[in-house]
Amino acid sequence: ISQNRTGKVDELREEIDYQLGIIAEQEVTKLLYIVAKIAEKNGIDLSKDIVLQEMLRPTNTDTIGKSLERQIEKYDSSIIPLKQTLSKVLNKEILNKEINLPSL
Repeated sequence: ISQNRTGKVDELREEIDYQLGIIAEQEVTKLLYIVAKIAEKNGIDLSKDIVLQEMLRPTNTDTIGKSLERQIEKYDSSIIPLKQTLSKVLNKEILNKEINLPSL
């Protein structure tokens, strides 16, 4: 019973961490957008900064989640730790993003 409860508490903590991570990602993206707008109004051209443009795009958490689920199904989770799988999925997702930003 104690292990079951500990498992549920761990799951809850992971979910809270996940939700906080999403909120933090959204807040940072918004701050970058505001800073980019300020730079534009001050005559600074950021249109060629590909890294910044990528950072301004919202992260598609649904796609990442589905990719993670596929990875978990594909590999035996007892052999490949979840953190490694998540890291691979996130890196792949970031590398495969197209840059389609609205003009600043």
